[in-house]
Amino acid sequence: MKFVSIIIVLLLTVNLLGGCMSAPEETRPDASVADIGNEPNGNELPAAELVFRPKARPQLPEYPDVTRKPDAETSDNGLGPKNPPPSDSAPAPDAPPENPEPAPNPEEPKEETGGLSQQEKQMLELVNAERAKVGVAPLKLNMEVTEVARVKSKDMLENNYFEHQSPVYGSPFEMLSTFGINFSTAGENIALYHDVTAAHQGLMNSPGHRENILREEFSQLGIGIIKAADGRLYITQLFIG
Repeated sequence: MKFVSIIIVLLLTVNLLGGCMSAPEETRPDASVADIGNEPNGNELPAAELVFRPKARPQLPEYPDVTRKPDAETSDNGLGPKNPPPSDSAPAPDAPPENPEPAPNPEEPKEETGGLSQQEKQMLELVNAERAKVGVAPLKLNMEVTEVARVKSKDMLENNYFEHQSPVYGSPFEMLSTFGINFSTAGENIALYHDVTAAHQGLMNSPGHRENILREEFSQLGIGIIKAADGRLYITQLFIG
């Protein structure tokens, strides 16, 4: 009987030790997605999808018109008067060349990413590269949403949690509404890695996170990356459409 009791104790010890093991780097197992039109059934995140309708979404702040006005001394936005007085000493204009060179095509406007850190910019490029592979339009950077994503990453670091539900701001969708972000559909991915490339690969290997990255309904993205003292990166991706 003593021999049997010893075996049972050993088995219980092995099971208990096995349940305490955890991976050093991870992504949140289930991505959060919100489609306006349904209420959540509770405060807990469902296994696959979180649906949320914000009660009130404040309008985005209005910004003053900063369009440059014409100078007082000019009549056409700084180009000079329409009909300047003739000048007796003005030379005759040169004849136009027989074969003028065509004007160069204007360059496509490039998306402004100057407000991103190098790691955040890298993550944006990786996300849009994945969308290009499957023929989905790239996500446009939204700096207001990026600021919210940074607050979320900092909140996770400072309050020592790794969840979609913040003890301070609530769900990602409540948080977006609190910060005055208007959206019809929204989603959040979070990751905790030492490296941006590894974090991106981990997200793409998870069906829920991959769906957020490639979802056609999303048109804008905010990325917030905060580095912890141990070198790990708290990464938040906030998608809106």
